[in-house]
Amino acid sequence: MIDTTTMMLVLGLGNLLFGLTMAAYRQPAADHRVMRLWIAAQVLKGIGTLLVTLRGEVGLSLSIFGGNSLIFIGYGLEVAAYRAYAKRPNADALLPLLIVGYLVLFNGAAGITPPDAPRNHLFFLSSAMLASLGFLNCWFLLRAKRPPSPVKTLLISSNALLGLAAVGRAVGSLLAGPLSPFANSPTHLVVYGLAYAFMITNGFGFLLLVKEDTDAALRRLADTDQMTGLANRRHFLTASQEAWKLAGRLGRPTALMMFDVDHFKQVNDSQGHAAGDAALVDLARNVREVLRDIDIFGRMGGEEFAITLPGCDLVAAAVIAERVRRAVAESRGEGPAITISLGLTILVAGEPFDTALKRADHGLYQAKAAGRNRVCCVPAPQGLASVEAEAPISLAG
Repeated sequence: MIDTTTMMLVLGLGNLLFGLTMAAYRQPAADHRVMRLWIAAQVLKGIGTLLVTLRGEVGLSLSIFGGNSLIFIGYGLEVAAYRAYAKRPNADALLPLLIVGYLVLFNGAAGITPPDAPRNHLFFLSSAMLASLGFLNCWFLLRAKRPPSPVKTLLISSNALLGLAAVGRAVGSLLAGPLSPFANSPTHLVVYGLAYAFMITNGFGFLLLVKEDTDAALRRLADTDQMTGLANRRHFLTASQEAWKLAGRLGRPTALMMFDVDHFKQVNDSQGHAAGDAALVDLARNVREVLRDIDIFGRMGGEEFAITLPGCDLVAAAVIAERVRRAVAESRGEGPAITISLGLTILVAGEPFDTALKRADHGLYQAKAAGRNRVCCVPAPQGLASVEAEAPISLAG
């Protein structure tokens, strides 16, 4: 049968090796501060557990004061890693004070306890403190502004379970007779067994949690125009066609709008490319503010943009297009004043999406030919769809 000392050795070595292994694993897009905190936590917990276990070899003082202090600091850094992951800066000052308080309280109690006296009160203190840190991990995970995931649920459950086990150990230490940290009691074996299982689930789970964030960041990089924060061309086309299919299944129309900046080359030539970039950033921000949550807004390249409007017929889309035009024309942002010309059409079931794009683009050039700073609505060809107009509609500012 495995005894308590063996389990403590395995737990200490496991934490130490896990931390060193994670130190060798670095993802380019990972949050390095979070990972550094987590790695340091595992290494300190491992060293501390080994010092407590090897009491006869390292001496009583180093084992009790040094070992337990490293364990508390390690668990504190683990909480700090969860806090950093959850992005809760309001706990930055409180957490170090809490850990220092725990160290002073535990070491003070250990220092006034005679070597041959019962140490149940130290078991109670250490268990209660570790339970509180485990529950803090749960709280930070619950408060993290991240979408739910099985990994997150697993980590919350494992931290809560270890916290409850530590509470049970704290209560048991008050009710039991004199306790030794190396006694092969059922309570010790259960707690250390859970700690070992927690080391595995929490270690791999946290690594997967960070990887989820890294994967999401890489997806955002692949799908987003870096300057404006809008969908890039590839993502816009994919998302628009998915929204179009969904609207079609619901029997709802979908409109498509394309526009570009009037005389944008003159802006770049006369005021510089930095001013042109600022104008595009202002445009993206102002247009987003007048769109619905379901609308898909993307930068097609250069000064050309497109918007897909699920659930809109041509008349409703023309109202939104005019709102977009006015939002840009009336903007007073950091960039130079600009106007846009817009082409608008309705998507037709069965036609390629590129065909509708060309039709909207044709409307854009009609708007420019009519004087710029206006909306030109181009209905679908006769026989393909029922639309509100039989000829281009021009809405000028």
